[in-house]
Amino acid sequence: MVRERRQRIPSKQLMNIMSENIIQKPPSSGRRHLKLKFATQANLMTPTFLVFVNHIDLATSSYVRFLESSIRQHYPFIGTPIRILVRASKRKEKRITPKPKSK
Repeated sequence: MVRERRQRIPSKQLMNIMSENIIQKPPSSGRRHLKLKFATQANLMTPTFLVFVNHIDLATSSYVRFLESSIRQHYPFIGTPIRILVRASKRKEKRITPKPKSK
């Protein structure tokens, strides 16, 4: 059980697992759709995963449980609780600089 708890999932594999499941069963609300921006494992002793998405309100508790079960399908973590923390990704605003006025 200790070995299960200390298992580390590389970010690339975690992104692949989660993005496949978001594509298969995407939560949506009207025109808004959930997009996965980044996912990583933040802690080993209690496996904690940070997931950054575009619309945090679309990641309901039931959807987070769905993502947890998808992780467990690939990495069982037998007897170990998993924490998934969903965060809003910070949007980089495109700055439009005004063109200099020509005389």
